Amino acid sequence: MAILVDFSGNKFTQTSANQSTQSLPEKNCILGCHARIDNLFELKAKLGLNDSFTHSITIQALLLLAFEHWNVDMFRHIRGDWWIAVWDARKQSVILAIDPSSPTTLFYAWTTTGQLAFSASLTDILNIEGISQELHEARILSYLLQWIRYNDFLQTEYKAIRQIGSATFNIFKPGKVQTETYWQATQFQIKQANTSEEYIEEFLRRYRQAVVSRLPHTGNAASMLSAGLDSGSVTALAASVLMKENRELCAYTHVPVQEAKNLYLPGKLVNEWPAAQQLATMHPNIKHIALESDHLNPIRAMVFMLQATGKMQAATPNATWIHHLYQTVKQDGF
Repeated sequence: MAILVDFSGNKFTQTSANQSTQSLPEKNCILGCHARIDNLFELKAKLGLNDSFTHSITIQALLLLAFEHWNVDMFRHIRGDWWIAVWDARKQSVILAIDPSSPTTLFYAWTTTGQLAFSASLTDILNIEGISQELHEARILSYLLQWIRYNDFLQTEYKAIRQIGSATFNIFKPGKVQTETYWQATQFQIKQANTSEEYIEEFLRRYRQAVVSRLPHTGNAASMLSAGLDSGSVTALAASVLMKENRELCAYTHVPVQEAKNLYLPGKLVNEWPAAQQLATMHPNIKHIALESDHLNPIRAMVFMLQATGKMQAATPNATWIHHLYQTVKQDGF
């Protein structure tokens, strides 16, 4: 589904099977979102909402209250994976925002008649009449060939369609767009500690909290485990938490078809299994699973990624093992 905003006609249309057109309110704001909010209790407390009221309120209604209270400063108060769209009746504008760190995407384009179209699906925008489908060849090459850099990361493979950047919000008025950054790591004051150990302890507390918030409440969990410090540390922290609850963590590692012992690529690790296995053996509740993707068709894997995400992805050669990972994890019940 896409939303089509007609500023001159003061209306908006939801493009779906049951397409509907509504008037844009002159005084009240309206809000739409796709959101997982990790700090709901904190957010409700800041807004001064009592328990009896908050049990029945929807996330969409809560976020609208937050906008009415803080306006665009609301984005600083929300943690999680989300995109938010607001019609600001006071300023007769549309505001689109994305959280600082998730893979969530939100696309927008202008039609040839000056209407604003936006959607989480690039395909749904392409299906709107009046949206140019001219390809952006330089951007496509940057997706296909990893060594070609293209610095405008918000440009899609279609010249007319762009996406909202992480930690930013865009304000749209007829034919105009203004981009503002609402979150930067440098805006936070560093908590001073007396020793290096205290810094490490605080970092691990926050890191562990982030991992725990993304674990399922019941049953086993799964992770992608490479030889890198990022997936390795996430997997180790998750396994430690799950171990206390007698739960298992299935860790999936992609391995090359051939050993490639004589293949030397500076700065690259061809086979990540040995290093990943070292970590897995340190945690008795980790079930380490090797993924061999030689039976998959790379072209089909690229098509899968297009269908799953709605857009081309960087490092396209990785599509094969990502496709295999998705298939295997799904078959294993996750």
